[in-house]
Amino acid sequence: MSTHSKELISIIVPNYNSSKTIEDALTSVINQTYKNWEMIIIDDYSTDNSIDVLKKFSQTDRRVKYISLLRNSGIPAVPRNKGIEKAKGTFLAFLDSDDVWHPQKLELQIEFLTKREADFCFTDVFPFKGIREIENRIKESFKYENILYSTLSHSKLLYKNVISTSSVVLRSSILDKLRFYEDVNYKAIEDYLFWLTIHQYKVDKSYWLKHYLVFYRLSDLSISKSKLAMLRKNYKVYSNYKVNGKSLGLRKYIYMSTYIFLSLLHLIKYLVVKRNGNG
Repeated sequence: MSTHSKELISIIVPNYNSSKTIEDALTSVINQTYKNWEMIIIDDYSTDNSIDVLKKFSQTDRRVKYISLLRNSGIPAVPRNKGIEKAKGTFLAFLDSDDVWHPQKLELQIEFLTKREADFCFTDVFPFKGIREIENRIKESFKYENILYSTLSHSKLLYKNVISTSSVVLRSSILDKLRFYEDVNYKAIEDYLFWLTIHQYKVDKSYWLKHYLVFYRLSDLSISKSKLAMLRKNYKVYSNYKVNGKSLGLRKYIYMSTYIFLSLLHLIKYLVVKRNGNG
């Protein structure tokens, strides 16, 4: 492990009734090869036994802290923003309560950002349902000098959100007062608005590490219903989003067409991965 960078990373984890998955998520943070982090878990007024899990982790590791909201917000943007306000780290990372990290995730991303004096990076994400499906991938070892990557600009990001929230690491200084959009109408797509705004105003480009360093847990919601819902939400974003103060106009239909095409490709890739097991 490289020792050139020892900055504190603040990991923000929103939680709501995730007792069945939160332990896997938190354990994947504990197992990180990069050790200088604080984990801020914001519980959104859970009604299951999530708090028992959070207490256990906070009592056994002083880096783990949790805060309980007094009422349920109904959207992940609220707990994420609460976490940002509490964060003390030079870098921010986000982890959803049902996702899992590869042990080298933070180590590789921090080294990448530091060596390039960059502000924002994210990684490839591998879908799974049961933790056994990714056991071999979690054991895979990466060497920094072999890391593959590409760059992402604001103009490219407009075509489709390719950034998984659980894969992001960014410098906290670039946010200033910028936060996730707290509007229930943008639930499940508030992250896309956040990344678009950052790429328009805060960074010239971000870096996409082309390796599976995050594992995204698939829900029982059918793929078709999920895609249809996201199609509507993307249309809402394109209808209201502005670039340099101007609406997208007819360009929104180009972006929507591209979104549909890329989503179909993603669905095909998912079905192939599912059929082939671990890929």
